[in-house]
Amino acid sequence: MFGTRGVAVESVRPLYRWRRSTSGCCAARGSRLEFRIRMIPYEGDDAWVEETLGAILATLRAPQPPAPSDECEYCAYVARASAP
Repeated sequence: MFGTRGVAVESVRPLYRWRRSTSGCCAARGSRLEFRIRMIPYEGDDAWVEETLGAILATLRAPQPPAPSDECEYCAYVARASAP
């Protein structure tokens, strides 16, 4: 998205991963949780973002909401919650 507007964007980006340290017991460490933070290089493809944002904007600007979908978990939840 930014790349098409002349902004330099790297294809490899940092991905941060937090993992709870499993060494020792919480009581032994004063009831503290400790985490290990690791930065992992991630090569991502954001080519889908601009088209998806356009589709979202079109949906928000539409005069009527989209029809419920059988594949939508939220639509199924609303249908069950509003059933008599």
